Amino acid sequence: SLCITTSSALRGRAGERLAARHLRRAGHLLLARNLRHPRGELDLVTRVGPHLVVVEVKTGLTSRAPLSARFSPSARLRRRLAAAELARRWDLSPRLDLVEVLLSEGGRVTRIHHTRDL
Repeated sequence: SLCITTSSALRGRAGERLAARHLRRAGHLLLARNLRHPRGELDLVTRVGPHLVVVEVKTGLTSRAPLSARFSPSARLRRRLAAAELARRWDLSPRLDLVEVLLSEGGRVTRIHHTRDL
């Protein structure tokens, strides 16, 4: 069996599962995973209170550079626009969040950091 730290695709899927669990515990209702949208794939879409939240998930190893640096301004803008379009459908307020999941070389979670309202 592959260790989740050896494959970026496996690591990304594991990070999305961990982020979804973290968000549910924080009161979010998970609406969609890997939603295909004209502005790009949306990792997670949740609802919390009056907000429809598009959540970008970045998963990496603790030994690497900050993950938020891999979330470019143009990608942020596309996700914000997607959030606004989706939120209008349900008369909710749009929000863009970032969840960074850091794993050890052995695949254990070392940190989950949730940045709200980018």
